Amino acid sequence: MTYEEASIGGRPVPEDDLYPGRRQLDTLSVADLHEHGVWWFPGPDGHLSGPNLQTVMPIDTSAALADGSVEFPDGKFLLRAAFKLADGTELDGHVTYAADDGATLREREPTLCTDGGQVPLWYGQLVPDAEDMTTWLGWIGRGRDAVFPLTWRAVFHPPGDELPGGAAGFAVIEGGAVRHV
Repeated sequence: MTYEEASIGGRPVPEDDLYPGRRQLDTLSVADLHEHGVWWFPGPDGHLSGPNLQTVMPIDTSAALADGSVEFPDGKFLLRAAFKLADGTELDGHVTYAADDGATLREREPTLCTDGGQVPLWYGQLVPDAEDMTTWLGWIGRGRDAVFPLTWRAVFHPPGDELPGGAAGFAVIEGGAVRHV
């Protein structure tokens, strides 16, 4: 049973759910990202059946006013991103965005979406093991040299700001510096 089908303990999600359309971050697919290019992290509400830190809700950007603006809730967002691999292959994925972030790999948390699952490119202090990296490259369907370095581009609408970035490998932080493994 998926999160969308039931809440904690197998109880059905109420019809009057205060968080309609919510998903767990790790269940988002390419289709979800194309249906809604912007998702919002509502944050935990303190209830077992409510959102947690990995819950995202779709934002309807078609509600923008004539000047292109729309009032978004405060906080952190997940944006659909177009990734370009070293060999020129293009894949879909997502990055995170908050108005006050520093646009670092840690803050963007770039992630590729594949048929096999999501392939995160940022790991923080945890170094992914060789087996995991082999699995993720298999999901991408390319060897390491065909994948890295890669770039991405996302657009936050509105105001339409482009959010570019790139990674030379699976990224970790060691001694205060980013290292690609």
